[in-house]
Amino acid sequence: MNAEKLFLGIDIGGTNIKACIFDAEGSMLSRASCSTPVFSPAAGFYERRPEDIRKLTFEVIREAIGKAPEGTAESIIAVGTTGHGKGLYLIHGDGGEALPAIASTDSRAADIVNGWYECGIGQKAAKLNMQTTLACQPPSLLYWLKKNDPASYGRIKYVLEAKDYLRYILTGALYTEYTDASGTALMNLHTKEYDRELFALYGIEEMFDCMPPLRRSTDACGTVTKEAAEQTGLKEGTVVSGGMFDIDACALAMGVVGPEPICVITGTWSINEYLSPEPLPEAAAVNHSLFCLPEFYLIEESSATSAGNLDAVLSEIMGDEHPDYRAIDAAVEETAPEDHDILFYPFMYGTNSASLRKAAWLNLRSGAGRGAVLRSVFEGVIFSHNYHINRLLKNRPSKPELIRAGGGGAVSAVWMQMLADVTGIKVEAMSGSEPGAMGAAMAAAVCAGRFEDLASAADNMLRPGKVFVPDPARHAVYSKKYDKYISALKVLEQLKGII
Repeated sequence: MNAEKLFLGIDIGGTNIKACIFDAEGSMLSRASCSTPVFSPAAGFYERRPEDIRKLTFEVIREAIGKAPEGTAESIIAVGTTGHGKGLYLIHGDGGEALPAIASTDSRAADIVNGWYECGIGQKAAKLNMQTTLACQPPSLLYWLKKNDPASYGRIKYVLEAKDYLRYILTGALYTEYTDASGTALMNLHTKEYDRELFALYGIEEMFDCMPPLRRSTDACGTVTKEAAEQTGLKEGTVVSGGMFDIDACALAMGVVGPEPICVITGTWSINEYLSPEPLPEAAAVNHSLFCLPEFYLIEESSATSAGNLDAVLSEIMGDEHPDYRAIDAAVEETAPEDHDILFYPFMYGTNSASLRKAAWLNLRSGAGRGAVLRSVFEGVIFSHNYHINRLLKNRPSKPELIRAGGGGAVSAVWMQMLADVTGIKVEAMSGSEPGAMGAAMAAAVCAGRFEDLASAADNMLRPGKVFVPDPARHAVYSKKYDKYISALKVLEQLKGII
Protein backbone atom coordinates (compact mmCIF):
# COMPACT_ATOMS: atom_id res chain seq x y z
CA MET A 1 0.00 0.00 0.00
CA ASN A 2 2.75 2.47 0.84
CA ALA A 3 4.13 2.26 -2.70
CA GLU A 4 0.78 3.06 -4.29
CA LYS A 5 -0.07 6.66 -5.13
CA LEU A 6 -3.51 7.69 -3.91
CA PHE A 7 -5.58 10.85 -4.27
CA LEU A 8 -8.17 12.44 -2.00
CA GLY A 9 -11.18 14.25 -3.46
CA ILE A 10 -13.33 16.43 -1.19
CA ASP A 11 -16.74 17.62 -2.35
CA ILE A 12 -18.92 20.20 -0.58
CA GLY A 13 -22.35 20.04 -2.17
CA GLY A 14 -25.71 21.55 -1.44
CA THR A 15 -26.38 19.26 1.53
CA ASN A 16 -23.28 17.18 2.27
CA ILE A 17 -19.50 17.18 2.55
CA LYS A 18 -17.84 14.06 1.17
CA ALA A 19 -14.28 12.76 1.23
CA CYS A 20 -13.27 9.92 -1.10
CA ILE A 21 -9.92 8.24 -1.67
CA PHE A 22 -9.09 6.96 -5.17
CA ASP A 23 -6.25 5.10 -6.79
CA ALA A 24 -4.87 5.95 -10.23
CA GLU A 25 -7.24 3.47 -11.92
CA GLY A 26 -10.32 5.20 -10.54
CA SER A 27 -11.15 2.66 -7.84
CA MET A 28 -12.63 4.26 -4.75
CA LEU A 29 -10.92 2.83 -1.67
CA SER A 30 -13.12 4.56 0.88
CA ARG A 31 -15.81 7.18 1.26
CA ALA A 32 -17.11 9.28 4.12
CA SER A 33 -19.98 11.74 4.10
CA CYS A 34 -21.87 13.93 6.51
CA SER A 35 -24.69 16.41 6.14
CA THR A 36 -23.89 20.07 6.68
CA PRO A 37 -26.40 21.90 8.86
CA VAL A 38 -28.24 24.57 6.91
CA PHE A 39 -30.05 27.34 8.78
CA SER A 40 -32.89 29.46 7.46
CA PRO A 41 -33.13 32.57 9.66
CA ALA A 42 -35.77 34.03 7.34
CA ALA A 43 -37.74 33.00 4.29
CA GLY A 44 -35.39 32.50 1.35
CA PHE A 45 -32.26 32.62 3.54
CA TYR A 46 -30.05 29.51 3.60
CA GLU A 47 -26.82 29.70 5.59
CA ARG A 48 -24.06 27.50 6.98
CA ARG A 49 -21.78 28.19 9.93
CA PRO A 50 -18.11 28.33 8.87
CA GLU A 51 -17.08 26.56 12.07
CA ASP A 52 -19.38 23.65 11.13
CA ILE A 53 -17.80 23.39 7.70
CA ARG A 54 -14.28 23.36 9.16
CA LYS A 55 -15.16 20.75 11.80
CA LEU A 56 -17.06 18.48 9.42
CA THR A 57 -14.41 18.71 6.69
CA PHE A 58 -11.79 17.46 9.13
CA GLU A 59 -14.16 14.73 10.33
CA VAL A 60 -15.01 13.30 6.90
CA ILE A 61 -11.34 13.21 5.87
CA ARG A 62 -10.41 11.47 9.09
CA GLU A 63 -13.27 8.99 8.64
CA ALA A 64 -12.37 8.26 5.01
CA ILE A 65 -8.77 7.54 6.01
CA GLY A 66 -9.96 5.40 8.91
CA LYS A 67 -12.15 3.29 6.62
CA ALA A 68 -9.34 2.73 4.08
CA PRO A 69 -6.68 -0.01 4.25
CA GLU A 70 -3.78 0.49 6.62
CA GLY A 71 -1.09 2.78 5.22
CA THR A 72 -3.51 4.84 3.14
CA ALA A 73 -2.68 8.18 4.77
CA GLU A 74 1.00 7.83 3.84
CA SER A 75 0.04 6.98 0.24
CA ILE A 76 -2.13 10.06 -0.37
CA ILE A 77 0.14 12.33 -2.38
CA ALA A 78 -2.33 15.04 -3.41
CA VAL A 79 -5.72 16.47 -2.50
CA GLY A 80 -8.34 18.08 -4.73
CA THR A 81 -11.45 20.02 -3.77
CA THR A 82 -14.74 20.64 -5.54
CA GLY A 83 -18.02 22.15 -4.51
CA HIS A 84 -21.23 23.88 -5.41
CA GLY A 85 -20.89 27.09 -7.32
CA LYS A 86 -22.59 30.37 -6.51
CA GLY A 87 -23.33 31.20 -2.90
CA LEU A 88 -20.83 33.18 -0.85
CA TYR A 89 -17.93 32.32 1.47
CA LEU A 90 -16.29 35.37 3.02
CA ILE A 91 -13.07 35.96 4.95
CA HIS A 92 -12.39 38.84 7.36
CA GLY A 93 -9.25 40.89 7.12
CA ASP A 94 -8.09 39.29 10.37
CA GLY A 95 -8.43 35.79 8.91
CA GLY A 96 -11.76 35.01 10.56
CA GLU A 97 -15.01 34.34 8.73
CA ALA A 98 -17.02 37.50 8.10
CA LEU A 99 -20.44 35.89 8.53
CA PRO A 100 -22.18 32.58 7.88
CA ALA A 101 -21.61 31.08 4.47
CA ILE A 102 -24.54 31.59 2.13
CA ALA A 103 -25.70 28.50 0.23
CA SER A 104 -26.45 28.34 -3.49
CA THR A 105 -30.17 27.87 -2.78
CA ASP A 106 -30.44 31.32 -1.13
CA SER A 107 -32.94 33.71 -2.71
CA ARG A 108 -32.78 36.79 -0.44
CA ALA A 109 -31.50 38.92 -3.31
CA ALA A 110 -34.26 38.02 -5.79
CA ASP A 111 -35.78 41.50 -5.79
CA ILE A 112 -32.36 43.05 -6.37
CA VAL A 113 -31.84 40.88 -9.46
CA ASN A 114 -35.32 41.66 -10.75
CA GLY A 115 -34.51 45.35 -10.39
CA TRP A 116 -31.25 44.93 -12.28
CA TYR A 117 -33.09 43.41 -15.22
CA GLU A 118 -35.83 46.01 -15.16
CA CYS A 119 -33.25 48.78 -15.54
CA GLY A 120 -31.00 46.91 -18.00
CA ILE A 121 -28.05 46.13 -15.72
CA GLY A 122 -28.49 42.37 -16.08
CA GLN A 123 -28.54 42.64 -19.86
CA LYS A 124 -25.42 44.84 -19.91
CA ALA A 125 -23.57 42.45 -17.62
CA ALA A 126 -24.50 39.45 -19.79
CA LYS A 127 -22.55 40.93 -22.71
CA LEU A 128 -19.41 40.52 -20.58
CA ASN A 129 -20.05 37.54 -18.29
CA MET A 130 -22.24 35.52 -20.72
CA GLN A 131 -24.59 34.61 -17.89
CA THR A 132 -28.02 35.23 -16.51
CA THR A 133 -27.43 36.92 -13.17
CA LEU A 134 -29.00 34.91 -10.35
CA ALA A 135 -30.03 35.84 -6.82
CA CYS A 136 -27.62 33.24 -5.41
CA GLN A 137 -24.53 34.54 -7.22
CA PRO A 138 -21.87 36.64 -5.48
CA PRO A 139 -22.72 40.03 -7.00
CA SER A 140 -26.36 39.77 -5.91
CA LEU A 141 -25.49 38.59 -2.39
CA LEU A 142 -22.68 41.10 -1.98
CA TYR A 143 -24.96 43.97 -3.00
CA TRP A 144 -27.60 42.68 -0.59
CA LEU A 145 -25.01 42.77 2.21
CA LYS A 146 -23.90 46.22 1.20
CA LYS A 147 -27.44 47.51 1.55
CA ASN A 148 -28.62 45.43 4.51
CA ASP A 149 -25.50 44.68 6.58
CA PRO A 150 -22.94 47.38 5.74
CA ALA A 151 -20.84 46.65 8.84
CA SER A 152 -20.15 43.07 7.74
CA TYR A 153 -19.73 44.18 4.14
CA GLY A 154 -17.09 46.68 5.15
CA ARG A 155 -14.99 44.00 6.88
CA ILE A 156 -14.76 41.66 3.88
CA LYS A 157 -11.19 40.90 2.88
CA TYR A 158 -11.63 37.92 0.52
CA VAL A 159 -14.53 36.55 -1.50
CA LEU A 160 -14.39 32.78 -2.01
CA GLU A 161 -16.45 29.99 -3.48
CA ALA A 162 -17.25 26.80 -1.55
CA LYS A 163 -14.37 24.60 -2.69
CA ASP A 164 -11.90 27.48 -2.33
CA TYR A 165 -12.97 27.71 1.30
CA LEU A 166 -12.30 23.97 1.75
CA ARG A 167 -8.82 24.49 0.33
CA TYR A 168 -8.27 27.45 2.68
CA ILE A 169 -9.24 25.26 5.66
CA LEU A 170 -6.60 22.71 4.66
CA THR A 171 -3.78 25.02 3.59
CA GLY A 172 -4.36 28.52 4.93
CA ALA A 173 -3.68 29.73 1.35
CA LEU A 174 -6.16 32.03 -0.35
CA TYR A 175 -6.77 31.41 -4.04
CA THR A 176 -9.74 31.12 -6.29
CA GLU A 177 -9.87 29.06 -9.46
CA TYR A 178 -11.00 29.74 -13.02
CA THR A 179 -13.97 27.38 -13.38
CA ASP A 180 -15.66 28.59 -10.20
CA ALA A 181 -14.71 32.20 -10.80
CA SER A 182 -16.22 32.07 -14.27
CA GLY A 183 -19.57 31.11 -12.74
CA THR A 184 -19.73 34.04 -10.33
CA ALA A 185 -20.96 36.56 -12.97
CA LEU A 186 -17.94 38.72 -12.03
CA MET A 187 -15.59 37.43 -14.72
CA ASN A 188 -15.43 38.74 -18.27
CA LEU A 189 -15.53 35.52 -20.28
CA HIS A 190 -14.08 37.25 -23.33
CA THR A 191 -10.90 38.24 -21.49
CA LYS A 192 -11.17 35.38 -18.95
CA GLU A 193 -10.34 37.70 -16.07
CA TYR A 194 -12.25 39.60 -13.41
CA ASP A 195 -13.57 42.85 -14.87
CA ARG A 196 -13.91 46.14 -12.98
CA GLU A 197 -16.75 47.14 -15.29
CA LEU A 198 -18.85 44.22 -14.02
CA PHE A 199 -18.18 45.15 -10.39
CA ALA A 200 -19.23 48.71 -11.19
CA LEU A 201 -22.40 47.60 -12.98
CA TYR A 202 -23.43 45.60 -9.93
CA GLY A 203 -22.57 48.45 -7.55
CA ILE A 204 -19.83 46.59 -5.66
CA GLU A 205 -16.71 48.29 -7.07
CA GLU A 206 -14.83 47.91 -3.77
CA MET A 207 -15.04 44.10 -3.99
CA PHE A 208 -12.73 43.93 -7.01
CA ASP A 209 -9.69 44.01 -4.75
CA CYS A 210 -11.16 41.27 -2.53
CA MET A 211 -10.88 38.58 -5.19
CA PRO A 212 -7.97 36.19 -4.49
CA PRO A 213 -5.43 35.30 -7.20
CA LEU A 214 -6.74 33.01 -9.95
CA ARG A 215 -5.29 29.54 -10.47
CA ARG A 216 -5.97 26.56 -12.77
CA SER A 217 -7.64 23.36 -11.61
CA THR A 218 -4.38 21.41 -11.66
CA ASP A 219 -2.14 24.11 -10.17
CA ALA A 220 -0.58 23.55 -6.76
CA CYS A 221 -2.41 25.91 -4.40
CA GLY A 222 -0.81 25.29 -1.04
CA THR A 223 -0.04 22.31 1.16
CA VAL A 224 -1.73 20.70 4.15
CA THR A 225 -0.88 22.63 7.31
CA LYS A 226 0.31 21.10 10.55
CA GLU A 227 -3.07 21.81 12.17
CA ALA A 228 -5.02 20.24 9.31
CA ALA A 229 -2.71 17.22 9.33
CA GLU A 230 -3.28 16.70 13.05
CA GLN A 231 -7.04 17.00 12.62
CA THR A 232 -7.37 14.74 9.56
CA GLY A 233 -4.56 12.20 9.49
CA LEU A 234 -3.17 13.57 6.22
CA LYS A 235 0.56 14.16 5.95
CA GLU A 236 1.68 17.70 6.62
CA GLY A 237 2.93 19.23 3.37
CA THR A 238 0.66 17.20 1.08
CA VAL A 239 -0.04 19.30 -2.02
CA VAL A 240 -3.58 20.60 -2.61
CA SER A 241 -4.62 21.38 -6.18
CA GLY A 242 -6.79 24.23 -7.40
CA GLY A 243 -9.77 21.92 -7.85
CA MET A 244 -12.86 22.91 -9.77
CA PHE A 245 -16.54 23.82 -9.82
CA ASP A 246 -18.58 20.66 -9.14
CA ILE A 247 -20.32 20.77 -12.52
CA ASP A 248 -16.89 20.53 -14.14
CA ALA A 249 -15.74 17.81 -11.75
CA CYS A 250 -18.80 15.66 -12.46
CA ALA A 251 -18.53 16.12 -16.21
CA LEU A 252 -14.84 15.24 -16.13
CA ALA A 253 -15.48 12.15 -14.01
CA MET A 254 -18.10 11.07 -16.56
CA GLY A 255 -15.63 11.31 -19.40
CA VAL A 256 -17.11 14.46 -20.92
CA VAL A 257 -13.97 15.94 -22.44
CA GLY A 258 -15.42 17.11 -25.77
CA PRO A 259 -18.71 18.33 -27.35
CA GLU A 260 -20.26 14.83 -27.13
CA PRO A 261 -21.97 13.49 -25.06
CA ILE A 262 -24.04 15.97 -23.07
CA CYS A 263 -23.95 15.75 -19.30
CA VAL A 264 -26.79 15.72 -16.76
CA ILE A 265 -26.24 15.96 -13.01
CA THR A 266 -29.12 15.13 -10.68
CA GLY A 267 -28.48 16.63 -7.26
CA THR A 268 -29.88 19.63 -5.43
CA TRP A 269 -29.38 21.44 -8.72
CA SER A 270 -30.59 20.29 -12.12
CA ILE A 271 -27.38 20.65 -14.13
CA ASN A 272 -27.52 20.12 -17.89
CA GLU A 273 -24.45 20.94 -19.94
CA TYR A 274 -22.12 20.31 -22.84
CA LEU A 275 -18.75 21.58 -24.06
CA SER A 276 -18.11 23.99 -26.90
CA PRO A 277 -14.79 25.27 -28.27
CA GLU A 278 -16.43 28.64 -28.93
CA PRO A 279 -18.96 30.73 -27.02
CA LEU A 280 -22.49 30.66 -28.40
CA PRO A 281 -24.11 33.77 -29.90
CA GLU A 282 -25.59 36.15 -27.37
CA ALA A 283 -29.09 35.35 -28.65
CA ALA A 284 -28.73 31.77 -27.39
CA ALA A 285 -29.30 33.14 -23.86
CA VAL A 286 -27.66 30.23 -22.03
CA ASN A 287 -25.04 30.36 -19.31
CA HIS A 288 -21.37 30.01 -20.15
CA SER A 289 -18.47 29.26 -17.86
CA LEU A 290 -14.87 28.17 -18.38
CA PHE A 291 -14.35 24.41 -18.36
CA CYS A 292 -11.46 22.77 -16.54
CA LEU A 293 -10.01 21.89 -19.96
CA PRO A 294 -9.04 25.44 -20.98
CA GLU A 295 -9.86 24.95 -24.67
CA PHE A 296 -13.60 24.59 -23.91
CA TYR A 297 -16.47 26.67 -22.66
CA LEU A 298 -19.07 24.87 -20.60
CA ILE A 299 -22.58 25.62 -21.90
CA GLU A 300 -25.07 25.19 -19.09
CA GLU A 301 -28.76 25.25 -18.32
CA SER A 302 -29.50 24.79 -14.64
CA SER A 303 -31.74 25.51 -11.67
CA ALA A 304 -32.14 24.20 -8.12
CA THR A 305 -34.96 21.86 -9.20
CA SER A 306 -33.54 18.35 -9.26
CA ALA A 307 -33.49 15.24 -7.07
CA GLY A 308 -33.07 17.21 -3.86
CA ASN A 309 -36.80 17.91 -4.13
CA LEU A 310 -37.49 14.28 -3.27
CA ASP A 311 -35.69 14.55 0.07
CA ALA A 312 -37.50 17.81 0.83
CA VAL A 313 -40.89 16.24 0.10
CA LEU A 314 -40.05 13.14 2.13
CA SER A 315 -38.81 15.03 5.20
CA GLU A 316 -41.00 18.14 5.20
CA ILE A 317 -44.29 16.79 3.85
CA MET A 318 -44.28 13.03 4.38
CA GLY A 319 -42.32 13.13 7.64
CA ASP A 320 -39.88 10.47 6.44
CA GLU A 321 -36.50 11.40 7.94
CA HIS A 322 -34.81 8.08 7.09
CA PRO A 323 -36.12 7.12 3.65
CA ASP A 324 -35.67 3.69 2.12
CA TYR A 325 -34.82 4.69 -1.45
CA ARG A 326 -35.21 1.16 -2.78
CA ALA A 327 -38.73 1.01 -1.40
CA ILE A 328 -39.43 4.43 -2.90
CA ASP A 329 -38.21 3.26 -6.31
CA ALA A 330 -40.45 0.19 -6.01
CA ALA A 331 -43.47 2.33 -5.10
CA VAL A 332 -42.87 4.58 -8.10
CA GLU A 333 -42.55 1.60 -10.46
CA GLU A 334 -45.88 0.21 -9.27
CA THR A 335 -47.66 3.23 -10.78
CA ALA A 336 -47.49 3.65 -14.57
CA PRO A 337 -47.14 7.19 -15.95
CA GLU A 338 -50.51 6.91 -17.70
CA ASP A 339 -52.24 5.84 -14.46
CA HIS A 340 -52.16 9.27 -12.81
CA ASP A 341 -52.45 12.91 -13.85
CA ILE A 342 -50.68 14.59 -10.92
CA LEU A 343 -48.23 17.31 -11.90
CA PHE A 344 -45.49 18.40 -9.52
CA TYR A 345 -43.44 21.57 -9.97
CA PRO A 346 -40.08 20.89 -8.26
CA PHE A 347 -39.39 24.33 -6.87
CA MET A 348 -38.73 23.46 -3.20
CA TYR A 349 -35.28 25.09 -3.39
CA GLY A 350 -35.44 27.19 -6.54
CA THR A 351 -37.18 27.62 -9.85
CA ASN A 352 -36.71 27.75 -13.62
CA SER A 353 -40.03 29.51 -14.00
CA ALA A 354 -40.47 33.12 -15.04
CA SER A 355 -42.53 33.86 -11.94
CA LEU A 356 -43.61 30.72 -10.04
CA ARG A 357 -41.18 30.67 -7.10
CA LYS A 358 -42.52 27.84 -4.95
CA ALA A 359 -43.28 24.17 -5.41
CA ALA A 360 -46.79 23.13 -6.35
CA TRP A 361 -48.92 20.11 -7.09
CA LEU A 362 -51.82 20.07 -9.53
CA ASN A 363 -54.53 17.37 -9.61
CA LEU A 364 -53.48 16.05 -6.20
CA ARG A 365 -56.46 14.52 -4.41
CA SER A 366 -57.33 12.14 -1.59
CA GLY A 367 -56.81 8.51 -2.47
CA ALA A 368 -54.13 9.16 -5.08
CA GLY A 369 -51.79 6.79 -3.28
CA ARG A 370 -48.20 7.11 -2.12
CA GLY A 371 -46.81 5.63 -5.34
CA ALA A 372 -48.58 8.15 -7.55
CA VAL A 373 -47.52 11.09 -5.39
CA LEU A 374 -43.90 9.92 -5.39
CA ARG A 375 -44.00 9.28 -9.14
CA SER A 376 -45.26 12.84 -9.67
CA VAL A 377 -42.16 14.11 -7.82
CA PHE A 378 -39.88 11.94 -9.97
CA GLU A 379 -41.62 13.10 -13.14
CA GLY A 380 -41.57 16.76 -12.13
CA VAL A 381 -37.82 16.63 -11.55
CA ILE A 382 -37.19 14.92 -14.89
CA PHE A 383 -39.52 17.37 -16.65
CA SER A 384 -37.39 20.19 -15.22
CA HIS A 385 -34.27 18.53 -16.64
CA ASN A 386 -36.09 18.12 -19.95
CA TYR A 387 -36.97 21.81 -19.96
CA HIS A 388 -33.30 22.71 -19.67
CA ILE A 389 -32.16 20.04 -22.14
CA ASN A 390 -34.61 21.30 -24.76
CA ARG A 391 -33.19 24.80 -24.38
CA LEU A 392 -29.66 23.44 -24.78
CA LEU A 393 -30.59 21.48 -27.90
CA LYS A 394 -31.84 24.63 -29.64
CA ASN A 395 -28.20 25.71 -29.86
CA ARG A 396 -26.82 22.45 -31.26
CA PRO A 397 -26.82 21.36 -34.91
CA SER A 398 -28.06 17.86 -34.10
CA LYS A 399 -29.66 15.89 -31.28
CA PRO A 400 -27.05 14.07 -29.17
CA GLU A 401 -26.99 10.30 -29.21
CA LEU A 402 -26.11 9.97 -25.55
CA ILE A 403 -26.62 11.64 -22.18
CA ARG A 404 -24.16 10.76 -19.44
CA ALA A 405 -25.78 11.19 -16.05
CA GLY A 406 -24.42 11.42 -12.52
CA GLY A 407 -25.38 12.75 -9.12
CA GLY A 408 -27.69 11.30 -6.50
CA GLY A 409 -30.50 10.49 -8.92
CA ALA A 410 -28.17 8.48 -11.16
CA VAL A 411 -27.98 5.76 -8.50
CA SER A 412 -31.64 4.94 -9.17
CA ALA A 413 -32.50 2.89 -12.26
CA VAL A 414 -36.03 4.31 -12.03
CA TRP A 415 -34.80 7.90 -12.31
CA MET A 416 -32.48 7.03 -15.19
CA GLN A 417 -35.00 5.06 -17.24
CA MET A 418 -37.42 7.95 -16.77
CA LEU A 419 -34.77 10.41 -18.01
CA ALA A 420 -34.28 8.27 -21.14
CA ASP A 421 -38.02 7.86 -21.71
CA VAL A 422 -38.82 11.56 -21.25
CA THR A 423 -35.97 12.92 -23.41
CA GLY A 424 -36.01 10.14 -25.99
CA ILE A 425 -32.20 9.97 -25.71
CA LYS A 426 -30.11 7.02 -24.56
CA VAL A 427 -28.74 7.57 -21.03
CA GLU A 428 -25.56 6.16 -19.51
CA ALA A 429 -25.68 6.35 -15.71
CA MET A 430 -22.08 6.46 -14.61
CA SER A 431 -21.12 3.78 -12.14
CA GLY A 432 -19.03 5.99 -9.86
CA SER A 433 -21.16 7.03 -6.90
CA GLU A 434 -19.17 10.22 -6.25
CA PRO A 435 -18.32 11.89 -9.58
CA GLY A 436 -17.63 15.26 -7.98
CA ALA A 437 -15.03 13.86 -5.61
CA MET A 438 -13.55 11.77 -8.43
CA GLY A 439 -13.18 14.84 -10.66
CA ALA A 440 -11.41 16.62 -7.80
CA ALA A 441 -9.14 13.60 -7.34
CA MET A 442 -8.32 13.69 -11.07
CA ALA A 443 -7.14 17.29 -10.70
CA ALA A 444 -5.05 16.22 -7.71
CA ALA A 445 -3.52 13.37 -9.73
CA VAL A 446 -2.48 15.75 -12.53
CA CYS A 447 -1.18 18.26 -9.99
CA ALA A 448 0.99 15.52 -8.47
CA GLY A 449 2.35 14.51 -11.90
CA ARG A 450 0.61 11.12 -12.12
CA PHE A 451 -1.09 12.12 -15.41
CA GLU A 452 -0.07 14.60 -18.06
CA ASP A 453 -3.44 16.35 -18.21
CA LEU A 454 -7.07 16.05 -17.15
CA ALA A 455 -8.17 14.27 -20.32
CA SER A 456 -5.57 11.57 -19.65
CA ALA A 457 -6.70 11.30 -16.03
CA ALA A 458 -10.32 10.86 -17.14
CA ASP A 459 -9.33 8.24 -19.70
CA ASN A 460 -7.48 6.20 -17.08
CA MET A 461 -9.84 6.61 -14.14
CA LEU A 462 -13.24 6.47 -15.87
CA ARG A 463 -15.54 3.53 -15.09
CA PRO A 464 -18.28 2.64 -17.62
CA GLY A 465 -21.89 2.92 -16.53
CA LYS A 466 -25.23 1.24 -17.16
CA VAL A 467 -27.08 2.24 -20.34
CA PHE A 468 -30.82 2.97 -20.43
CA VAL A 469 -32.57 2.92 -23.81
CA PRO A 470 -35.73 5.01 -24.32
CA ASP A 471 -39.00 3.12 -24.55
CA PRO A 472 -40.94 4.60 -27.53
CA ALA A 473 -44.36 3.95 -25.96
CA ARG A 474 -43.39 5.59 -22.69
CA HIS A 475 -41.78 8.48 -24.57
CA ALA A 476 -45.11 9.14 -26.29
CA VAL A 477 -46.96 9.13 -22.95
CA TYR A 478 -44.41 11.42 -21.34
CA SER A 479 -44.40 13.83 -24.28
CA LYS A 480 -48.13 14.45 -23.84
CA LYS A 481 -47.76 14.78 -20.08
CA TYR A 482 -44.79 17.16 -20.47
CA ASP A 483 -46.84 19.37 -22.82
CA LYS A 484 -49.54 19.57 -20.10
CA TYR A 485 -46.85 20.35 -17.52
CA ILE A 486 -45.58 23.30 -19.59
CA SER A 487 -49.08 24.56 -20.49
CA ALA A 488 -50.19 24.50 -16.86
CA LEU A 489 -46.96 26.22 -15.79
CA LYS A 490 -47.70 29.10 -18.16
CA VAL A 491 -51.11 29.52 -16.52
CA LEU A 492 -49.58 29.42 -13.03
CA GLU A 493 -47.07 32.07 -14.05
CA GLN A 494 -49.93 34.43 -14.80
CA LEU A 495 -50.83 34.37 -11.10
CA LYS A 496 -47.70 36.32 -10.19
CA GLY A 497 -48.45 38.53 -7.22
CA ILE A 498 -51.40 36.37 -6.19
CA ILE A 499 -49.62 33.14 -5.18
